[in-house]
Amino acid sequence: LQCCLHFCTMLNNICRDNSGASTSDSDIMRLMPALNAMERQMQTPHTIEDYAKMCSMSSCHFMHVFKKCTGFTAMQYKNRLTMERAKYLLTHSSMSVGEIALAVGFEDSAYFSKKFRSYFGFSPGKCRKA
Repeated sequence: LQCCLHFCTMLNNICRDNSGASTSDSDIMRLMPALNAMERQMQTPHTIEDYAKMCSMSSCHFMHVFKKCTGFTAMQYKNRLTMERAKYLLTHSSMSVGEIALAVGFEDSAYFSKKFRSYFGFSPGKCRKA
């Protein structure tokens, strides 16, 4: 619970910085099921509708609240988490690029490498060597 509250406070501060508008703690708390799913279930493909249902919101309302609270669309946020997790695994594990691709939800390691390169500007292999 303490960690959750800290995360909510941090997220609220990010929201203020990104949008200039204040978000309520209740908005952030309503997003927690989707945020948790994005962080913990990277291998499971979810749609906006899935995330909205997790938060008991319509898709339209979910997208609006999510953007207001994070400054990102849900898919931008999820992609960012995925790529940062992959980068972490490349630098802190001995897993192969293919294993990391699977761990973060990509079935095709070549496609993962392409997306990684477009996100960071360098290949997964260069990340590992750095």
